[in-house]
Amino acid sequence: MRRVLVLFMKEIKTGLRDSMILYILIAPFILALLLKAISASVSATTINVAVDGSVSEEISSVLSEYAEVTRYGSKEETIRRIGDSDDIFGLTMEGDRYIIISQGDEMDRSAELLEGIINHISNLDTPKAIGVSVTDIGWKLSPLSQYGGSLLAIFVSVFGGMVILIGLVQEKQEKTITALNVSPIGKVELAAGKAALGFLFPLAQVVGVIAIMGYEGINYPMVLVVTVSIAFISVIVGFVIGANNDNVIGAISGMKLLFVPILASVFGAILLKESLQFLLYWSPFYWAFKAMNKIVLTEATWPMIASHTGIILAITCVVFIMLRKKIQHGLV
Repeated sequence: MRRVLVLFMKEIKTGLRDSMILYILIAPFILALLLKAISASVSATTINVAVDGSVSEEISSVLSEYAEVTRYGSKEETIRRIGDSDDIFGLTMEGDRYIIISQGDEMDRSAELLEGIINHISNLDTPKAIGVSVTDIGWKLSPLSQYGGSLLAIFVSVFGGMVILIGLVQEKQEKTITALNVSPIGKVELAAGKAALGFLFPLAQVVGVIAIMGYEGINYPMVLVVTVSIAFISVIVGFVIGANNDNVIGAISGMKLLFVPILASVFGAILLKESLQFLLYWSPFYWAFKAMNKIVLTEATWPMIASHTGIILAITCVVFIMLRKKIQHGLV
């Protein structure tokens, strides 16, 4: 165990000196920040309105059904608030007329929408010609935020394999692998020491990505279980590609082939109707995405997580049995 720990610490020190590994470590957080910013701007369709004391509480209450309303004590305070950089309108009353105050750089047609809301409020006593009801289609999050965050979490789980293959290729180039073969460290200890980094990186990255996305009510133990299960297969592929390549760029190109089944599994899970999704049952990434998606929606249960991760690990065992000889041959 001590040898595994020593090898693990060596891998961390070596990795932190490699610019490519540092990029792999930091990139998911940058992508999560960009995704968060994009999903926030896409979903930012609510009209923000600042009202002063001339607008009654009753009108403010009705208006809050259609817009985000903030009350201010005076017209001057309302105007100062409108001067800020975000999109917000002011609403005041002069006599029996509503006055909309704008800065002029608000979103297109949002002023017209607010005018329509005000006209509707002004004519609440007028009998309606038709009845209108509003419902939703079941979305708890915007599709971009929901699916984008889950997809990014699955991608990040694969990055641990990239870290392993980069380390293996560099050690093959420097003939370190040959030296390790005649050292007291056994092959199992060597594999365990290198694989540990392939689990540690994804765990930290996935938790960071989920936290940055700002999902509410996330069960982080479930996130960790799913991440570890999918990291197993990326670690195996990382060992296979790294142990059988002598060039870092070529090895990373080989690892990128793993992105094809990831994207196919994710988009298949999103776009295929339920009756055809059995076509994706072979893919561990399909089960990981389904599990992560349920976690993001706070609909996951431990029995469901156990069944999905069990399937992932079963597929991983089959992959390991098929590729074990390649790993052993490459580490000689």
